[in-house]
Amino acid sequence: QFLNTQERLRFQLLEIEVALAKIQKGIYGVCEETEEPIEPDRLLAIPWTRLSIEGAEIREDVSKRYAK
Repeated sequence: QFLNTQERLRFQLLEIEVALAKIQKGIYGVCEETEEPIEPDRLLAIPWTRLSIEGAEIREDVSKRYAK
């Protein structure tokens, strides 16, 4: 359990570092999948998110397709 928590926190820290780098580059809040702005409510809930809701759905559909 401890390792799972530690691994999750390590991943979250990496995502936060990526978000900070995007702020410096001026591309924070842009979906990596659709290249459209990420919804403000989504950014408030998950400030380090890389995907809009639509982008997340696209990635999920693609991963389901290739998981078979």
